[in-house]
Amino acid sequence: SILLPSGMLVKAGFNVVVFDLRDHGKSSIEDDRVSAGQKEWRDVVAVHDWLIEKQGAEEGKIGLFGNSMGAGTAAITFSLDDRFKTVWLDSGFSDMEKIIEEELEFLGFPTFLGGAGIFAGKIITGEDLTKHSPLSAGTNIGDRHMFVVHGNQDPRVKVHHGQSMCDEA
Repeated sequence: SILLPSGMLVKAGFNVVVFDLRDHGKSSIEDDRVSAGQKEWRDVVAVHDWLIEKQGAEEGKIGLFGNSMGAGTAAITFSLDDRFKTVWLDSGFSDMEKIIEEELEFLGFPTFLGGAGIFAGKIITGEDLTKHSPLSAGTNIGDRHMFVVHGNQDPRVKVHHGQSMCDEA
């Protein structure tokens, strides 16, 4: 899901950096808990800063691409750091509370457990999974560019998340 678009971007003449966020894949394991962008957005900013400071990339010429949870992280990053002028969101979620309820439904659990799960997460990990919202990318877009791609056959993240991002922008 990430290598194909990355290859297409390289073939089109773009420089591409692909990396694991904390607690994903084979990256550094901080606490072995994915925070759905709440902490991961800082990893994206760190890569941006590394590109500028160490690799000589030009400020204002770095865009973001994210798929699924990575799209949520990219949207959060885009909303919090206006140095990114473009973001491409592929099948991302727009609202953490909604996606948790939908994931519970997908797994066959009652959706009313969503709020309790968010609260339990705050107590157990100290992490507020709703602190930063991907939907803020649309609110804070300004004169920047946001591309939203979403298919109605995605079994996990429903297309209304993409539509909400577009409506907000």
